[in-house]
Amino acid sequence: MVPNSTIFLKYNSVESFHNFYVPVPECGCWLWDHNIGTKGYGLFAVRLPKGKSMTYGAHRVSWEIHNGAIPKGLQVLHKCDVRNCVNPAHLFLGTHDENMKDMTNKKRHRTGAKSPVASFTARDIYEIKSALPYMQQQELADIYGVHKITIGRIARNQTYINEFDGPRQSPHRRSKKTSLVKHMTKVQEGV
Repeated sequence: MVPNSTIFLKYNSVESFHNFYVPVPECGCWLWDHNIGTKGYGLFAVRLPKGKSMTYGAHRVSWEIHNGAIPKGLQVLHKCDVRNCVNPAHLFLGTHDENMKDMTNKKRHRTGAKSPVASFTARDIYEIKSALPYMQQQELADIYGVHKITIGRIARNQTYINEFDGPRQSPHRRSKKTSLVKHMTKVQEGV
């Protein structure tokens, strides 16, 4: 939580905050262009007593400047889904669960091979689904180093649902797994 308004206003000028964003009339966003964190959110260093400072999300600081303190347990969410937007008209309060539901409803979450924690590339899924009519799920699980249940979920389209369009893999992202095609070739050749 950003320090209470009296401390903030005593050590920080609201004008300094307003100098770090650019209003975009076409969409109404106020795009923070000062310090952007790795996840795309604006960052604002709030000066505190005794020369100390703390860094907060610029959207959170904007909320507190314009609306007051953020109640405990609530987050500042974006209506516009622009992470570096600090327009208070585009912000609202919600719980973590509401934030996750909002993300899911707006299809902003990454699933399947696009997820940063994915076990498979799109090419892996293509190869697995192509091999399912010819190989047992346990064989595929052994090749890819996963549990048979994982292969079963792929087979039943319970996970990696939109990955069967064929390999659209970037040449820069290669599968870490042994290629199923290479494996099947070795099996056919008796190697």
